[in-house]
Amino acid sequence: MSILREFLIVSLEAIPTDLKRAPHVGADALDLFKNSRLFHFVFLLKGHREAIGAGSGQTKLSAHRSYLEAAVKLLSEAGYPKVMLKPFRKLLELSKVKTFNLKLMSDLVLVSAILAAITAMLVKNNAKIVWLFPDRDKITEWCDGIYSDLVQNFVPGILAVTDLGKRNYEIKRAVPAAFDGRFSWIDAFVRLPDYMAGTVAGWHVENGVINTDKREMVFMHSIVDAKNVAIFRLCFEPDLYLEKIVVARK
Repeated sequence: MSILREFLIVSLEAIPTDLKRAPHVGADALDLFKNSRLFHFVFLLKGHREAIGAGSGQTKLSAHRSYLEAAVKLLSEAGYPKVMLKPFRKLLELSKVKTFNLKLMSDLVLVSAILAAITAMLVKNNAKIVWLFPDRDKITEWCDGIYSDLVQNFVPGILAVTDLGKRNYEIKRAVPAAFDGRFSWIDAFVRLPDYMAGTVAGWHVENGVINTDKREMVFMHSIVDAKNVAIFRLCFEPDLYLEKIVVARK
C-alpha cells in the first residue's frame, strides 16, 4: 500500500469531519498529528495587516489597483497565455469598484506569499512536485483560485533572491470538486490542517490559555513538544517582523 493511500485511509477513519462539532477527539486522530511522515507549519497573524501599502498620494484602493495593473502588464509582456491571465484581469476589474474587498485581497496576498515561501523551501530540498490542497474558503476560491497563480509567480522570485537559481519543479493545484454532493476527494488532506488551525485559533499565545477542553487536548498532545510542528507569528505592528514560537512543557 502506498504512503499516500495509507494516509488517506487512516486520516478519513481517524479524524472526525468537523472539530467544532465532534464530541471528542480520539487517540488515533491525535497520534496521526505526530506521524513522523507529516510536518505542520502554523502561521499566526498579529495586528492590523495590509499586504499592499499605499504610497504618497494613493488611497488604499488605488494602491491595490496599481499593484494589479502592474501584475497584469508584467505577465502580458512575459507572454502569459490569455487563459492564465484571466483570473488576474478578473481581479483587476473587481478592484475598480469602490466596494472592493481590501481585507480579502490582503489575506490573499499573505496566504499566497506564505505558501510560496514553503514551496521554495521544499524546492530547495529537491522537491520536484509540490501539491496545493486548498480548503474551501473565500481566499482559495476567489477569482477562480488565483491564489495558486500568485504562488506560481512568487516562487521564482524567492528562489532568485535566495540565490538558488533555476530549479526543475512543478506546482499543482488540487481542485476540490465534490464526488457525492457533500464531500471532496481532497477532504482527507485538508482535515489535518483544518484541525490544527481550529486548535490554535482558540490559543491565547501570551498567557497560554486554550478556550476549550477539546482544543486543549489536541494542543497538549499534538503541538506541545512536537518535533514535527513549527509555529510562526507574523506581526504587523508597530513594525513588520516574523517570530518563531516554541511550545514546550516546563
